[in-house]
Amino acid sequence: MTDATPVAEMNDRPSLASRLLHGLAWLLLLTIAAAAIPYGLQLRHYAWTATQGGHFRGDISAGWSWGARALDQGLFTFYDDLEYDVQHGGAARRNDYPPLRLSIMTAWARWTRAHFPEAR
Repeated sequence: MTDATPVAEMNDRPSLASRLLHGLAWLLLLTIAAAAIPYGLQLRHYAWTATQGGHFRGDISAGWSWGARALDQGLFTFYDDLEYDVQHGGAARRNDYPPLRLSIMTAWARWTRAHFPEAR
């Protein structure tokens, strides 16, 4: 008997055409994803500009203000101070920002202060 590879094992291996087609499908998918990023950013900018009259500026201002406070105090210290105030009857500050949202607002305040130091 010879030591040849059985026919069934040879047929389990994908053909060159199949591998090329699979690779081209991935390349197409990655190209579409890469092209979608700048177009998505353009669409976001257009949507922001087109809905300019509907923005609630008070909410935008409050978000930046909470982020600036957390930036000044430190994010964890900010929440500790809020908890302390509530437990000891201090001034009640109504912060309805969960930690992730406040982190984003804090990052925005940090960026704004770095690029526009005169903005408050």
